[in-house]
Amino acid sequence: MRKTRLMHLLKRSYKTPGIVLMSLLLLGACNTLNPKHKSEISGSVLSDKALELETQSLAKALSMVSPLSLRVESDRYQTELFADITPSSAEDERRARWIESQFHLAGLLPGGDAPSSWRQNVPLISYHSEGMLSTTVKGSTKTLHTEQGIALWSTTPLKEIRLDRTEVFMISSTDSVMPSIDRNTDLRGKVVLMKKTNKQSDSEQFSWAAHQGAAALFLIEAPEQTVATPPLQIAQTKYDHFTLRSAFGNPDKPLVMGLINSKQALMLFGIADKDISGSNSLPPNHKPNQSQFISVLKIPIHLIIKNSWKECVGTNVIGRIHGSHQYPNEEALVFHTSSAYLDHGALPESSWTNASNFAALISIAHGLSKPGETPSKDIIFVITGMRNASSAIGEDDLAWKWWQLQTSKLQNEKRIFHLDMQTLFNPHRLDNEGAWIKASEHIKQLLEQGYLIAGPWAHH
Repeated sequence: MRKTRLMHLLKRSYKTPGIVLMSLLLLGACNTLNPKHKSEISGSVLSDKALELETQSLAKALSMVSPLSLRVESDRYQTELFADITPSSAEDERRARWIESQFHLAGLLPGGDAPSSWRQNVPLISYHSEGMLSTTVKGSTKTLHTEQGIALWSTTPLKEIRLDRTEVFMISSTDSVMPSIDRNTDLRGKVVLMKKTNKQSDSEQFSWAAHQGAAALFLIEAPEQTVATPPLQIAQTKYDHFTLRSAFGNPDKPLVMGLINSKQALMLFGIADKDISGSNSLPPNHKPNQSQFISVLKIPIHLIIKNSWKECVGTNVIGRIHGSHQYPNEEALVFHTSSAYLDHGALPESSWTNASNFAALISIAHGLSKPGETPSKDIIFVITGMRNASSAIGEDDLAWKWWQLQTSKLQNEKRIFHLDMQTLFNPHRLDNEGAWIKASEHIKQLLEQGYLIAGPWAHH
């Protein structure tokens, strides 16, 4: 009905170019909605004047988003959204206050735990992993500790995790996809060695091992990788990891994660980089398995990880545009991004991603929160901001997961827009004009959809 009335307005006002242009814009946006969205709003009958106001209002909102504004704001926000921040720290508090001020300037209202608060406190466990890995190769025992540069950490903060004389599988493959494991090959409870690839994220590789039921996965960095990009995980061993306090009492089977360089792999396991890169020559003491890419290392291994932990609090910052609740059964519309994205240890790249994500979200907030206009449904803006070990096995941001658990009313994923500029274009550079044009068009599409899903709008 809303779309039909807009077509009627378009036909009646063809002599008015401005209205025609805005009407076409809104009509095109209507076409992006799925049938459910259109049927949900079909019960309302808007007057021609109301449609004209909505058309003008949407056009005004869209005019606030441009490639130049996104680029300037992203550049300006970089110093405020530097990536490496620990929950409950003074810098975390300063950042949260800054985000609150930006939400306030954008015309949003507090949407946190308390009526006048912007914050939602996320109950966390902060834990630190220290470990030791020992192997015996040709009768010689080699041992490395975390303080000696080997990266060891776990997905859950169990007090102690031990692996003794566990079978070790080496997967030799340079494929861009994860190797398909023969059904007769059981990796459950085993230690897996695999080359760290540039075609996949560490998270994908750790997630694959977790789904295979492996007890541990060690990614081996090639010499050129070690020189070019210092591994994030080695830096992370100096910091705490985080998990939800509610999940601490009932942890799943933990995956031990590790990152070693080629020299450490040679010392600990007697394998060279060429051996794990799909070479035809297999390392000594290997027993071929069903797959040509999988071999079993007959190496006694002893691994121990000790975790120490404490309780802490993470912070979500939440802003809201209150709807008129004309349709009481409607769910809220949500825009979400994280301010703690960390890109493989490259902090400048990460701060750019955080800044551009926030610039996109705040541009949408400015466009939708105009004085004198009220949507039918609530619009919520959620900023999560925490780094966590669970992300290394492909899980969602724990702070976001916690917010969803506390918002039982929100079930429809079609009303949730996750803003991640890093996945939108690559490489992401401030001087990439084409990328900024593409980004602004994407943000405009989200703003259009948000405007229509949250409406009809009351003008007063």
